[in-house]
Amino acid sequence: MTANKVYGPLTLPSGKVITFRKPKGLDRANVLDIVPISDENVVGGTLHVEQALKAKCVVSVDGQPVDATSFLNLFNDWDDDDVQFYATVHTEMFGMTEEKRDKAKEAARFLLGNSTSTDGSSSKAE
Repeated sequence: MTANKVYGPLTLPSGKVITFRKPKGLDRANVLDIVPISDENVVGGTLHVEQALKAKCVVSVDGQPVDATSFLNLFNDWDDDDVQFYATVHTEMFGMTEEKRDKAKEAARFLLGNSTSTDGSSSKAE
């Protein structure tokens, strides 16, 4: 397994300095195991998952390593400006931007146009 690249330092509006890493699929799976989402809180739960995922990727705050098990509470004492600033930077770096979304749509159109059947049937008339 390759080591995660650490980004930063990033100075937040309050002056707090953090480093962080790109999320992996396992990070999202771990967060989904911890953060409950139900039919009643789909939107709120999804937002909570995204926020928790961003917190899970913070490596250090003001030079001190972040305890990997306490990420759900990491932002509790942060100014909201800091949380929003970091969340925006993180999303711009690693999230599904419009450019990435357009590339994904293009790839999907290409794949749909060049797909072959694997169901055993033939397109030839018999």
